[in-house]
Amino acid sequence: VEYLIKAVPIISQEIPDIKVIIAGEGDFSTYLKYIEDKSKFEIYNEFIPNEKVSELFHRAKFVVLPYTYHQGHSGVLTVAFSFGKPLIVTNVADLPNLVEDGKEGLVVPPKNPGALADAIIKLLRDDELRRNMGENSYKKAQELSWDNIAKKHIRVYEEMMHRRKTK
Repeated sequence: VEYLIKAVPIISQEIPDIKVIIAGEGDFSTYLKYIEDKSKFEIYNEFIPNEKVSELFHRAKFVVLPYTYHQGHSGVLTVAFSFGKPLIVTNVADLPNLVEDGKEGLVVPPKNPGALADAIIKLLRDDELRRNMGENSYKKAQELSWDNIAKKHIRVYEEMMHRRKTK
């Protein structure tokens, strides 16, 4: 979150009416000192119920995951896919394997407010790119659905059983 907040003044030079929504629970106090202009932010520092999650995702043009490190899979990433939202993610852990740069979103280096700002400006200025990435994001959600994963597992098991019978 720190690097997203630090990117906002850079973005504001190009897009003065930027509004960034930050939502979720956790200790946000350490980040407040980085906010120069509070009017650029909507902050929901609390548990977000499903109804509010839906509202916030519908309002967002895209989703930014500016992680500096990440272990495991991001639930926010999966939700963004299911809402058909383009993503801007950092090049950490499995994020670049899930978000192909230029396809479902943009991949930037971690801890780099300038690169993050450039990616955000690029998506805000290009409606067509955002639309295409959103469509690809939604397709990725279908690909990663539990139903589709179960079907793939069944095919693997059937193939293994067939190989065993033919030996």
